[in-house]
Amino acid sequence: MSSTGSNPDSSRRLSEKELFLLLLVGIAVAMALTGVVLVVY
Repeated sequence: MSSTGSNPDSSRRLSEKELFLLLLVGIAVAMALTGVVLVVY
């Protein structure tokens, strides 16, 4: 996680940045859903 740039190895499907962003988005969505459920119920 040191080299920033387009490596030939990291061009499989998703780059590490995209996977990290997807992870953050998933956590944010999960927290939002649990918050809504706690507020509604």
